[in-house]
Amino acid sequence: MNQVMEYVRAVQTELLSHEDDEQLDQDDDEHKIKVVVTGGGAVKFPKLFKEKLNVDIIPEDEMFCLIQGKELHAIEYVSTMSSHSEIVHAS
Repeated sequence: MNQVMEYVRAVQTELLSHEDDEQLDQDDDEHKIKVVVTGGGAVKFPKLFKEKLNVDIIPEDEMFCLIQGKELHAIEYVSTMSSHSEIVHAS
């Protein structure tokens, strides 16, 4: 979990360093960083992220995300799709 927190903090720092000259108020909902997560961490750790990093956790259904990703891959990268079947010949 510490590695995840460090990564999010590094991304947060990077995003803040690219802001305009005006000071970013992270308590402002419009500018608050939102982290979309799937799996058990989405349920177990949102309070920790909010307290330590002042970010909002948005849980997403893991299977839905997997299906959407496969669908996108099938649409955008048709040439890379392949199939496999084993044909057993009777002897």
